[in-house]
Amino acid sequence: MATTALTGALYQQLLLSASLCLDSNRDAVNNLNVFPVPDGDTGTNMSLTMSAVSSNLGHDTESIGEYSANVARDMMRAARGNSGVILSLFFRGMARAFNGHDSADTSLLLDAFRSGAKAAASAVENPVEGTILTVMRECCAG
Repeated sequence: MATTALTGALYQQLLLSASLCLDSNRDAVNNLNVFPVPDGDTGTNMSLTMSAVSSNLGHDTESIGEYSANVARDMMRAARGNSGVILSLFFRGMARAFNGHDSADTSLLLDAFRSGAKAAASAVENPVEGTILTVMRECCAG
């Protein structure tokens, strides 16, 4: 089976697709949120944070290390609410793992997910099970 390296350009396509999907489903995500209170804006805040991907289209995508750092920085600037900050920290953690790499194989991608989950969790003093932090941690457990 042939493998495909995750390049900056492919990572950008993945993030654009994820951003569009989140935007299309923001109301459903808004309705899912019940912790700490059902404020109804989690999907909106996460969607606004992910919209930084679209504003990052002019950046060089040759290196996954450089592209991921640029888009993570832009997501942090665009972050709205706690959910947006947590999401942007996830991508900043991923960017740390990708730093210095032109592309990523599956091993590096798993390291990036783990780094992202750890960075996101660091933003919450007392994480509660059953939140997006749980999903992030468990998706890369092993």
